Amino acid sequence: MSLAKGAVSRPTTIFVIFVLLCLLGLFAMINLPIDLYPEINPPYLVVSTTYTGAGPEEVERTVTRILEGSLANVSNLEKSTSTSSKGSSVIILQFAYKTDLADASN
Repeated sequence: MSLAKGAVSRPTTIFVIFVLLCLLGLFAMINLPIDLYPEINPPYLVVSTTYTGAGPEEVERTVTRILEGSLANVSNLEKSTSTSSKGSSVIILQFAYKTDLADASN
């Protein structure tokens, strides 16, 4: 009997084996020592503003562009992404690794 025929003729056994393998993988993942995970602090800052009652175009023109212009001068800034929506503006600043975010936020 081939492996495929054996699997098809015993679906319950294959299902039980699959569940046991999944549980074993979950058990191994949960008990993995925390030392094996790297300590990573992503260098991102988020600037969020609200402008109640304004449309997306007005928020972009009066808030987002002005903030982007002043935030572009921050040192070690690699990329900035902004989103303007009805009544709010969100600017995400990505810095180079090893940047002191406390200094960058000031």
